[in-house]
Amino acid sequence: MTITESDIRNAIRSAAPLFDVDTLADDKDFFAAGLDSLDHAMVLLRLLERHGLDVPDEHIAQCSSILGILEYAAKQSE
Repeated sequence: MTITESDIRNAIRSAAPLFDVDTLADDKDFFAAGLDSLDHAMVLLRLLERHGLDVPDEHIAQCSSILGILEYAAKQSE
């Protein structure tokens, strides 16, 4: 499973269409940037549906930024 930054940004666009994902830094926490917990859940759901990335509840906090998701997905691919 290879997930790219573009895949994550597209998932954010789909989950929160009014959020300006183009200005979101890769390491910026989603909640600090203005996304809420429902948006975050929808982003992870989109990544599960489209790329098979399954994030159990105990790992959700690790996936609260683009960089966090990329790192988590890389570990799952090992």
